[in-house]
Amino acid sequence: MDLVHLPPELLADILSLEGPLTRQDIKSVRLTCRALCQAATPILFYRIQISPLRQDLEAFFNIARSDLSHNVRVVVWNELNGDLSAFDLETGHYIIGNNDDAFFENLIAGAEDLFWIKFLDPDLFDPAISSLSDDPTLNRIIAAFQRAIISEMPNLHTLASRPMDPHRRLKMPCSDYPMTVEAIRLFINNNESKCVYNLGFTAFLIPTLKALAKAPQPNVTRLLYADEGNATRTALTRLKVEDSEAFATLQHLDLCIGGQNVDPIDLEGFLACLGNARNLTNLELCQETVWQDLPFTLDLLSLIPTLPYLTEVYLKEVLPASASKEFIGRHAGTLKRVTVILRDDPEEDDDEDYDVDEACGVNEDSDVNEDSDFDGDSDFDEDYDAGDGEGGGGQELIKQQVALGLGT
Repeated sequence: MDLVHLPPELLADILSLEGPLTRQDIKSVRLTCRALCQAATPILFYRIQISPLRQDLEAFFNIARSDLSHNVRVVVWNELNGDLSAFDLETGHYIIGNNDDAFFENLIAGAEDLFWIKFLDPDLFDPAISSLSDDPTLNRIIAAFQRAIISEMPNLHTLASRPMDPHRRLKMPCSDYPMTVEAIRLFINNNESKCVYNLGFTAFLIPTLKALAKAPQPNVTRLLYADEGNATRTALTRLKVEDSEAFATLQHLDLCIGGQNVDPIDLEGFLACLGNARNLTNLELCQETVWQDLPFTLDLLSLIPTLPYLTEVYLKEVLPASASKEFIGRHAGTLKRVTVILRDDPEEDDDEDYDVDEACGVNEDSDVNEDSDFDGDSDFDEDYDAGDGEGGGGQELIKQQVALGLGT
């Protein structure tokens, strides 16, 4: 039987991005005939990306300006940030300390064509020093991004910020050989004091969510966020109290927080945002990328305000482990499903842990996160776990799957 004559349900499974075909295969199928084009197009453009790379920016706006934009449900900002002024010839040479290194000479020479963001001053992103309005080019692209989201993507429901797949290969303008994202990241993350991380989240997604809160459509209800692996402190510290409007319509929030310990006062803006997330029903919080070689005492769960409509919670390697019990107890009246994954630490005092089985009742058959929201590389072909990059992950986990019979 030809593909064209298959039942729509079977054809959708075959063409699924989670199925056996690569994205390039699905693109080829789409070009074969009109019937398969109609079947493949919604799948190919369900999720689109944007990033600091020029090619991704152009591809995003090409889709936004076409009829294909009505198929978009998810926009992912693939983060590749740090100190992009390292691509300045003088600064770059100073960092590598070897003016004769042809590899870095080619990298620096081609950086301007590779990135549309360049030579950013980290002071621009410190709200106590300056504001993004000081950069007219960046401000213009932010405005264009917001117009594209609000005016051209009526069916959008999810915004995401995550590290770009480190294995993605990029064609360098001045070289015949591709370079991995990981190699570029090591170069632009050399001087930590000048690095700015998760720029897409704070400069683009948050302002856009604030604008969406006042717009009739699209109805974006899901926000996914993962810290870049090299960050010493989470970019959530850059959120301000006035950003809380961005969380007003959210129903699903997925956070993967990394870095080192931060003072609770530095999270004032983030906590204000959570306080305004009154419609939140699903919360996923992961701290597996927290720097594990340093003491971490911040009890984030105890700082999160009570969420009145929370029905599902997923907690992965949250610190301290005992904090989960208090948080679950505060929301016991509304929770229907809880998943807790504990860090396996042989040195941890057993008294610090708690028996989730005894507290809530274990269902060994319950499913956990079968539909991962952070799957896929730059083209969403392969699985990519943000915790597998630099800075975290890799420890054996104890999985406790809990289904609560509370809150009908």
